[in-house]
Amino acid sequence: MSHAHPGPIPRWRRLALVLGACLLLASCSSLELAYNQAARLTAWWLDRQFDLDSHQRAQLDQALAELHSWHRREELPHWQALLHAAERGLEDGRVDTAELLALEQRLDESLQRTLRRTAPLAAPWLATLRPEQWQHYSERRREHLQEWRQDEADADQRADALKDSLERWLGRLERPLRTAAERQAQSWGPAPVALWQERAQRQAWTEQGLRAWAAGDLEGGTRLLLMGGARLPEARGPATQALRERTYADLPALLQQASPAQWQKARERWRGWLLDLEQLRTGG
Repeated sequence: MSHAHPGPIPRWRRLALVLGACLLLASCSSLELAYNQAARLTAWWLDRQFDLDSHQRAQLDQALAELHSWHRREELPHWQALLHAAERGLEDGRVDTAELLALEQRLDESLQRTLRRTAPLAAPWLATLRPEQWQHYSERRREHLQEWRQDEADADQRADALKDSLERWLGRLERPLRTAAERQAQSWGPAPVALWQERAQRQAWTEQGLRAWAAGDLEGGTRLLLMGGARLPEARGPATQALRERTYADLPALLQQASPAQWQKARERWRGWLLDLEQLRTGG
């Protein structure tokens, strides 16, 4: 298997979590630096979503610090094992859908563990949110959905997003692979209306999940959040499932066009991430 995994991009939104969740911050030159800033960046993002007051920000900072400490201790070893497994797959020069599905399962398991640890930390903070803050969150998510729809309608945006995401994982793309990525993005076309509607439904599940946590229903909220991320089969509507299947068909064919030199860049990049993960895990 010869593959490195693109990060989050508009057209492959469903596969973004599969291929990028454990290394969301890998677009930075140093995974170690990005990981160490994760709590701060998350706090900033949530503040923008909910328009928090100073007391809520303090609560959030404490919860994120506890979560970050847990994640470093408990989840980083899983990230290392997963990245080692993916790196070994680079050796035979092939992309295997079954191996991608196995990686997806491991990423989903990591996400579920993280959400279950997050729930009791987030619930007290979420319970302090006022109605106008929930309204602010809903408005922000509607804006985000509209931005996603606009990006999907722009062929150049789709092509640029795909190329940028591949470069996060493979290093700077050689011209033939850049051209192939452009053709691939053009072949997709804009997302159908049904995909947008299913995405809107998942956003609603996400908000319901957060509200469930706020009300003390931790398990129910976690399930709703997994549905909001399309991480449960029953949460994938026909359009989402069709995109998922097409992505698994298209990704291997695209990556097969990468040259040996391109894969060498990817190996070097991944080895750097592994060193960063070891530094993070050991505190060295």
